[in-house]
Amino acid sequence: MATISTGGAQGRRSVNSELPLVPFIDFLLCLVAFLLVTAVWSQMARLETTAKVPGQVTTPTEPVKQLHVRVKDSSFELVWKRGDTVLVTSQVVRRAEKRADGSVGYPELAQRLSAEWQSNGEHKGATDRQRDIAVLHSPNNMEFGDLAGIIDAIHAPSRSFGPQQERVAAFSVAFAAD
Repeated sequence: MATISTGGAQGRRSVNSELPLVPFIDFLLCLVAFLLVTAVWSQMARLETTAKVPGQVTTPTEPVKQLHVRVKDSSFELVWKRGDTVLVTSQVVRRAEKRADGSVGYPELAQRLSAEWQSNGEHKGATDRQRDIAVLHSPNNMEFGDLAGIIDAIHAPSRSFGPQQERVAAFSVAFAAD
């Protein structure tokens, strides 16, 4: 074990003593590691502030208008919302159509979504890069084929975009957890 020699004095009792330095070094290393970890945490807990007076003026932005497509047992509920405010609500009967390739389609939903987008959609211009947002609320146990058919129906409404007037989907689809 490591010791410290303090020199010696003759005739008196020995002043050399054994100090356990290895456990002391281990303790110091643990202390350094603890301080490093807490220093990182204290950096994360810091709140960024500025002393600019009067500060930057920020205007609250208006919530985006969204179409919520809620899948029910026998129907689809189409709800246009701006934030928490409901603007328009409509129902479409849920009728699946089997296609020749084995996929599922919802033509009535696609037609109704096209009409809804024509009357309530916001991004219709040929130079507007943004799409309207459609939030799909589906049950967790829905089959993939049905889900793909509903997404195809949501992508059915299209608009012209760009100098070549190419057709692009009017809606961008997002999922909501139900």
